[in-house]
Amino acid sequence: MSGGHVDAGHMDSGHGNVSRYGAGPGHAFVMAVCFAVAAYVLSRVAAAGILAGFLLWFLGAAVLHDVVLLPLYTGLFHGLRVVVRRGRAVTAPRSAPPVRRGRRRGWCRRR
Repeated sequence: MSGGHVDAGHMDSGHGNVSRYGAGPGHAFVMAVCFAVAAYVLSRVAAAGILAGFLLWFLGAAVLHDVVLLPLYTGLFHGLRVVVRRGRAVTAPRSAPPVRRGRRRGWCRRR
């Protein structure tokens, strides 16, 4: 890695493990278990002969959530935030301390 370039294939996960996956081995294990459970459930649904009905319900639930429920509870959340904010006094945010420019005298003098 030179010049500040980060190679995504060799990122450190924070645990000292360098892998091409990009996350730690625990995350990869949990994701593999989730996919295995989903595959098992799908195989049981297919074996029961109700795959078409299952897929219809699954897609219907996804559309209902994305088209109806998500906008509904997002709007309710934003409305609640407005109501709560009206009860408090609005104050200006604190500004950051001024940035000093130039060389600081007395800290690092060349002789």
